[in-house]
Amino acid sequence: MLFERLEESGKNYIVYKKESEKEIDSMTIGMVENNEIPYVLPFISQQVDSEIELRYDLTGLKSITDIYAGRVNRTLVLKYIKSVVAVIETCENYMIDISQIVLNPEYIFMGDSDKEIKFILLPLLETETNINKELKSFLLNLNYDTTEDRSYVAEILNYFQENETFSFPGFRELVKTIEKNVNRRVVLNKEQNAGSERRETGGVRQNIYTRNEQQKTIMSVEIPKEAHGTEEKKKRGLFIFGKKEKALGLLQKGKKISAFGGFAIPGVEDGGYSKGSVEIPDEMQTIKKQNVAMESYDVEIENYGYTQLGYDDSEDQVYSEDQVYSKEYVVVRLSTGENYRICDPVTKIGRKRSIVDFCISGNSHVGRLHAVIYREDTGLYIEDAGSTNGTYINDDPERINGKTSIQTGDKIVLGDEVLLVE
Repeated sequence: MLFERLEESGKNYIVYKKESEKEIDSMTIGMVENNEIPYVLPFISQQVDSEIELRYDLTGLKSITDIYAGRVNRTLVLKYIKSVVAVIETCENYMIDISQIVLNPEYIFMGDSDKEIKFILLPLLETETNINKELKSFLLNLNYDTTEDRSYVAEILNYFQENETFSFPGFRELVKTIEKNVNRRVVLNKEQNAGSERRETGGVRQNIYTRNEQQKTIMSVEIPKEAHGTEEKKKRGLFIFGKKEKALGLLQKGKKISAFGGFAIPGVEDGGYSKGSVEIPDEMQTIKKQNVAMESYDVEIENYGYTQLGYDDSEDQVYSEDQVYSKEYVVVRLSTGENYRICDPVTKIGRKRSIVDFCISGNSHVGRLHAVIYREDTGLYIEDAGSTNGTYINDDPERINGKTSIQTGDKIVLGDEVLLVE
């Protein structure tokens, strides 16, 4: 792409000069120049001699490459992925060919973390772009925050692996599902943290089941520390709603207090008043335990195998070194003896330390991001990440193409570097 940087009158621009063999899409030019299109960086077209130029104003903007250069968290990654969905949807609404969206992160821009991500449109006819490849390359070259759950990245990469041709409806649904799951985990983690704080302050939280119309709900009631020092206080504090002083006063006067804070229980004569706050009639007394004679039989103990842990609702990293697997894998660099334990669903291998998990330093035949290992329920797989020197398995002279299964004892050859799977 023939992009040039330009500074003029205190402003920064990026200028595209149309290549002679390319044909301009005049409809897209008219759409962009006459409309303020969300997620699209506006441009001005002008003809210089016989050439057409498109000028994009970048004042106050930075490229995604710069913004995402350091360690990125889940919020930033999802912001980018959701912006891709949004710009594709916008282009379809404006009848613009989505292949005209430039997905090279060097030409995607944003002001600050709270601003909208802006994409460049190149209004050319008969353009081709591999959206799956562009998004996959972007995700693989990020340096992720290792304290967060990164399983959503594996979900997206697996989607690209299973779908060679980009499908916008399918990708949009995938992103919605991932965002929903991530938000659910965040909420659950906050609730867990709140529970920890209550335990630290000495409070006791009881779950009370009630019926509100046809829906069963759980009402959570906190009992103050001073209310559970004795057995008598436990009984008084267990099912109290509203002001505690008022409720305790009614109990001392012998008045009836519902076990469910005034919610009568259907089919119970006294509305469900708790034992301890009012005397329960004889006909409502619980049935005493009765011993029933039963014969015992010996049964054969069956072995149902091993249950693998596969999901954790906490916000901590889902796949950690402490997690239990049915089989453990380690990759050993034979030239140095360095080894890396495969714990995450995605493990990146290459020469550039900031973007990979297992760094193969000091070997120029290994690419910056050379290969990716996937850990799945069905085993271990490896995929070349578009390296120059290729990835090979054992003595096979053909470089691997796509996701390839690997087993314990296999040798992975990255250029001239050999790794052993143990």
